[in-house]
Amino acid sequence: MEIVIEGYEKDEQTKKLYAELCLQGSNAQGFALVDGVIRHQGKIWLGNHKEAQQAVLTALHNSGLGGHSGGLVTYHKVKQMFAWPHMKQDITKYVQHCTVCQQAKSEHTKLPGKLQPLPIPPEAWHTVGLDFIEGLPISGKYDTILVAVDKFTKFGHFIPLKHPFTAATVAQAFVDNVYCFHSIPKQAEPNGHTELDEWLRERVEMLPVILQPQQIIDERMIKRGSKEVPQVKVQWSGMPPSLQTWESVFAIVNEFPQAPAWGQAGTRGGGSVTTHYLTEALRIKRRTDYRQRMREAHIEAQA
Repeated sequence: MEIVIEGYEKDEQTKKLYAELCLQGSNAQGFALVDGVIRHQGKIWLGNHKEAQQAVLTALHNSGLGGHSGGLVTYHKVKQMFAWPHMKQDITKYVQHCTVCQQAKSEHTKLPGKLQPLPIPPEAWHTVGLDFIEGLPISGKYDTILVAVDKFTKFGHFIPLKHPFTAATVAQAFVDNVYCFHSIPKQAEPNGHTELDEWLRERVEMLPVILQPQQIIDERMIKRGSKEVPQVKVQWSGMPPSLQTWESVFAIVNEFPQAPAWGQAGTRGGGSVTTHYLTEALRIKRRTDYRQRMREAHIEAQA
């Protein structure tokens, strides 16, 4: 208590309060003088005496009694016995600057419990993870890699693709590079391609039926960078309507030049819509094929 009483002489406000209480004993603000010590509502008043405040915080926070508790716990410990102006802010600042507390932060979250590992497939090529690596530099006309990884053995197939490719192209690449070696997996986990699992399963079950566009449902223009690319919504032969896909017009015409869907496209209302983009793509395809045939005939004639 000696350091507390000595501190009254160093704080002008507390010194005036001490003199007042020496005459009156107590006042309306809840201060009283008990055995030469100022008390506020029964708690020892330290005033603005920084040394006394530091000593209290050291005893109730840094010591074994305090145990480096958090700011709120330390505040409740201190306020049971002591009081001074802006006490809560001073305690919060003191705890925030405590080196031990900063180095050993406690977790206040619920215990996580036991780990839940992913299920292990019962055999190789039971579960296959699928994903695309896109945006690669062109190498031998390819710029995309279809990755198929077995979840059991971690063995992978890396299948090159080139833009633009269709859903049928992806399915055929999977059949040619994975199915032919390991049969159809029981489960596929395409990353971000929710319909790819069902699509591949439907596709493989149809083998050796050739998948091709059966009907054009709709058409649209999309932007890729600064270019506008025409697309058509395709109903594939033998596929349910839920697996209709949007495909690039020029890519699908180049891949299926003799498909039965070219011409008029049925609409949901039962009418027809002129597929202007398809007509233009087919015209370009025929003109390109004609020039190729003429070039080959010219080469043969010269030989």
